[in-house]
This record gives sequence, structure tokens and C-alpha cells, in this order.
Amino acid sequence: MQGSLQAMKLRERSDVDKIFASWSSPSSQPICERDVDDDQKLNDGNTQDLLYLLDRTRAPVILVVIDYAGLSTNTEDLLQFISKYKKLEKIVVDRIPVTCEVEILSRHQLLNDKAIINKFNCRNRPVKRSL
Repeated sequence: MQGSLQAMKLRERSDVDKIFASWSSPSSQPICERDVDDDQKLNDGNTQDLLYLLDRTRAPVILVVIDYAGLSTNTEDLLQFISKYKKLEKIVVDRIPVTCEVEILSRHQLLNDKAIINKFNCRNRPVKRSL
């Protein structure tokens, strides 16, 4: 439920309307294993929808996440994810509710700068915010 609310808030602040993945899996769980047993259909905005889109798109993709742990705290898995999906050009980390910052990270930075990828190794769960 909280993931859906986060996606809704992100949609309100964004011009992006392709797909909004929201999941409630632990941030340390491998990204490609999330929502596999979920009974949701495609286009419900789960992780498998995101992977489906990344597999099939020809266009460059910018993924927007709420805070670093909103995507993953498993840096090795995150590196594999970024390496596999070559159309993923940037990850935008929306930290506005917490720090009034947005960070735009390029694929090159994420794959080649250990200090950048280690930002995702930050905690065990996403920051709690009031709605």
C-alpha cells in the first residue's frame, strides 16, 4: 500500500508517465526476483513490469526512485541490474521529502564510481514519511 502511495506522489511531481514501479519487497532483495510470485497482472506497476519495459524498449530510460533505498541497498545486485539493462541511462534519486535534493546519476557514474554506487548501501529500509 505504501509503495502505491509513493508512486502516486511521484506521479504528481513528475512529467513522466511511462511506468511507475512500486514494490514492497525488501530493498536488499535482488531486483530481478521481486514481485515474481505476485498475482498482479502486467501494467500494475510492479517490479516485473519495470523489467519487462527495460527488456523491450528501444528508447533510453530514466528511472526515478524515492531515496536510494527505494531502489536497492544491495550494491552488487544493483551493478548487475544496471549492467544488464543497457537502455537504463540515468537514475534520478528523489530525496525532496527528506533533504530537498534530487540527484541525477548516469549509467557511467554508477558503473564506474564506487563512491556513487555505495550511496545505495545506506540502510535496511526506506525513509518513513508522513503523507
